[in-house]
Amino acid sequence: MPTDYKKYLKNISYEKLWFFGHCLTLASALLYALSFCTSTKLYKLIFVGVLLSFGVQLTQKYILTPKTKSTKKKSLKKVISDVNFQYFFIALIWLITASKGNLLSIPPFLIFSSFHILSYVYKKNEKSSSKNTSFIPESAMTFLVNLEIILRNHRGKLVNASSMCEVYLFVQLLFKAITFQSKSWIQLIGYLIFIKMRLIDYNDTKEVSQENNTQLLINNFISLDQRISIALTKFSSSNPSVKTVQNVYEKTIKNVIIKQFINIKIPFLSSAPEEKVKKQNWG
Repeated sequence: MPTDYKKYLKNISYEKLWFFGHCLTLASALLYALSFCTSTKLYKLIFVGVLLSFGVQLTQKYILTPKTKSTKKKSLKKVISDVNFQYFFIALIWLITASKGNLLSIPPFLIFSSFHILSYVYKKNEKSSSKNTSFIPESAMTFLVNLEIILRNHRGKLVNASSMCEVYLFVQLLFKAITFQSKSWIQLIGYLIFIKMRLIDYNDTKEVSQENNTQLLINNFISLDQRISIALTKFSSSNPSVKTVQNVYEKTIKNVIIKQFINIKIPFLSSAPEEKVKKQNWG
C-alpha cells in the first residue's frame, strides 16, 4: 500500500493540482447554490480550491523559477502586484474568517474557474485529437465548446458583473463593520489591503493591465460614488438631516478618508526613480 501511495503522488503534476483546484472551486460553488447558500463547509471549500489553484501558479512562478540577483530585488513588488497573489490573499481571508457564507465574495472566483476549466479541457482535447485519442466523449465536448463560446461572447458582461460584486462587497463589509458584526473588522481590513494591492500599479505608473481589471474596478467605484451623490442631493432638498449626511460624505469620506487611503504607500513597493513612467493626465 505505501508503495502504491508513493507512485500515485509521483503522478500528480502541478498542472493536475491547478486543474483540480479550479474544479473544486466550481463544484463547491454549484453545490453551495444547491444547498440554498446555507452550507458553511461548501462555502469554505470554494476558497480551498482557490488557494490550491492560485497557490500552484504562484509556486511555479516565484518559487520554482530560478532567480537572478536583479529579480530578487524586485520579487516582493512583483509578487504583491501579481493578480494571482492578490486573489490568493483575499481567498485566504474569506476562508479564515468565514462563520457563514457571503454570496458577493464568490462570483470573481466562480468566473475565473469556469474560464480556466473550459480553456484547459478544450486545449487538452485538441492535443488528444491530434493523437487520434479522446480526452472526453465527443457529445460532452460539443456541449463544453458551446458553453465556452457563450461565456466568451459574454466575457465583458461577466467580468463587469464580477467587478460590481467587488464594489458592493466593500459597501456590505463597511456596513457590517459599523454594526460590529462578527469578524467584520478583520474582513474589512483584509479587503482594504486587497484593494490597496490592486492599486499598486495604478498609483505608480497610472497604467493598469487588462489582466487584473483594476481600471474596471475603479470605474465601478466612481459609478457608485456618482449614484450616492445624486441620491443624497435629491433627498437633501426635502430633508435637512440628509444634508448633514451629504456634507459628511463629500467633505470627510471622499475628500479626506478616501484620498488618504489612495495616498498610503506600502513599504518596499514604491517604484525606484528609474522605473517610474511619465504620468498621464487624467483630467
